[in-house]
Amino acid sequence: MLVVSSSIPISAESYLPKSKLLKIGGGSVGIAVIGFLSENSVTESRNSLIKGPILFDSYFQKHIGGDLSINCRKTNFLDNTQGVILTPVLGMTFLFAADYRYYNNNRKKQLLQDMYLFSTGLMATAGVTSLFKGVIARERPYYYDQDLKIELFEREDKLSFFSGHVSLAFFSMHYFNKRLSIIMRDKNVSRKWQLFKSFSCYGWGSFVAFSRIQASKHYATDVIMGAGVGVLVAELFFRFGEKKLSNISIRSSKSKLIVSYHF
Repeated sequence: MLVVSSSIPISAESYLPKSKLLKIGGGSVGIAVIGFLSENSVTESRNSLIKGPILFDSYFQKHIGGDLSINCRKTNFLDNTQGVILTPVLGMTFLFAADYRYYNNNRKKQLLQDMYLFSTGLMATAGVTSLFKGVIARERPYYYDQDLKIELFEREDKLSFFSGHVSLAFFSMHYFNKRLSIIMRDKNVSRKWQLFKSFSCYGWGSFVAFSRIQASKHYATDVIMGAGVGVLVAELFFRFGEKKLSNISIRSSKSKLIVSYHF
């Protein structure tokens, strides 16, 4: 008797060799250093490659950020150093909690690897963001208006493109969402809770993006680019720890010949 069974795991965790982990970490550190140097090279005389609002920036700045002549340099609770690290810290905390509950004592190595990839991915995201900030040197919305330039120049005034708050937030939420999706599917959690999880993750990332426009620190194109880069880097680093399965296994059981195709 021939029985063909098909199991379709989307992916499976793989333990990366130390050499590959070191390459990933080294690459992330290298990107971070290049980004730091690029960002710190910006001066008041640096020409901006993107000048002022483009595309739909003016519309969203007007309806979310408001009148810059009145609301110059306004702020909100996310608009500081603590604000930029808030989402990554929350993402790492939730990721650790989910991994700790999911992986048993024999698979703690997987937990540590996941945390390592998340951390190095954050570093790479910050590096790419800083690199673009330094190269583009785009003036922030509150600084672009000529009437507001009577204030003393600060390097931050030309670091608008793209948003670091948003890129780090979307990296954190996308990576965490992908890991939690695998755990929830494995645990047969209902689809409505899976949708709620995704809505919460990307909803928070969108709120961070909204807050950057509302504080007049970024244009809409800055936050959209930041979100896209954050998602792409998270996708890349998440895939580093995933092994795609593509093989056929054949085994016999009494009078049965079982052919399993995994992909």
